[in-house]
Amino acid sequence: MNASGLASAPRRRSSDVRRLVAGRMITRESDRSRSSGAIAGDNPWEAGTLEWGTSSPPPEYNFLDIPTVNGSEPLWDNVPNQPVVRGIRSDMREVLITRTLDAEPDRKTLMPEPSIWPFLAALATTFLFIYSIFSPWGFVWGLIPVAITLTGWFWPRGIDKINQDIVEAEEDVTRI
Repeated sequence: MNASGLASAPRRRSSDVRRLVAGRMITRESDRSRSSGAIAGDNPWEAGTLEWGTSSPPPEYNFLDIPTVNGSEPLWDNVPNQPVVRGIRSDMREVLITRTLDAEPDRKTLMPEPSIWPFLAALATTFLFIYSIFSPWGFVWGLIPVAITLTGWFWPRGIDKINQDIVEAEEDVTRI
């Protein structure tokens, strides 16, 4: 058996024919559903998780008011008049931070503005790993671009610092 395999003896063709027929059936069914099937609604599976609680396709902001959650299936578990989060600015990338144990609101903070540095850090890390496969010095020389991109990524930028100062000033005013 091994000798015939090494001699490139032809294998059974029935499995190839079955795969070909199955592939054509799947293609035909997907084409038929795409052209004449009913359009799925916002929550076609009646799922209980939060991502199914918005329209499909979701708007850019996802939810008009940030919902609060009581369990793992918030669309099913939440009470009808569930409170919503208020006071989060929509002109900045502000998010609400909650406590770990009870998920009670703790503070507001700003997410950093979009940046190219995470992508460049991923490329530098890829370069490090690929270069280290071929040479032990690849790890040493690969750390240099990784360090540069991580420094650029974590370096505070002007707009983020200004926005954080604005939020902290607003919090100081509300505490007084």
